[in-house]
Amino acid sequence: TNPTGATLVSALINPHGKSEQMITAEAQEIVTTQGYGCIKVKAGRAEDAETDAAYLRVIRKAIGRDITLRVDANQSWTSAQAATYVELVGDMDVEYLEEPLANPSDLFHWDAPGVPIALDESIDQGVFDLLDERTLLPAAVQVVVLKPSLVGGLSKTLALAQRASSRGLCT
Repeated sequence: TNPTGATLVSALINPHGKSEQMITAEAQEIVTTQGYGCIKVKAGRAEDAETDAAYLRVIRKAIGRDITLRVDANQSWTSAQAATYVELVGDMDVEYLEEPLANPSDLFHWDAPGVPIALDESIDQGVFDLLDERTLLPAAVQVVVLKPSLVGGLSKTLALAQRASSRGLCT
């Protein structure tokens, strides 16, 4: 079930280097056999943003529009590469693009609307300190991904989630 306010648990696909048939089979297995309603796709590992976008298009075609898609680029791209990717996947209902830029501070200059931006490593690494009220966040950031084992345990995760919520961010 998906009660209001619940966080979807996502399965993970790393499509890099796989054939279209392999990606399709993996995505369909995750949805039909394993029952996931959300897939997180690793991006930023291909030779260019166009190839990463093509991988995502194969997955979206395989799973249909009812399954949530999240993308994690693990700080792999320049601003130009990320903007190209967003332009190419803007019609695929991506819930968010996590950590697209090699330099997270470049998000302050982000001008490629269409896909919400999420922070993860930038929080873990202290680039953006959610607990410090003086820390500015880029306007493009709408989501934070908090991993208790990386941010310092459950108590700190709860504090970060509460602070993120007070800033209008989804966790």
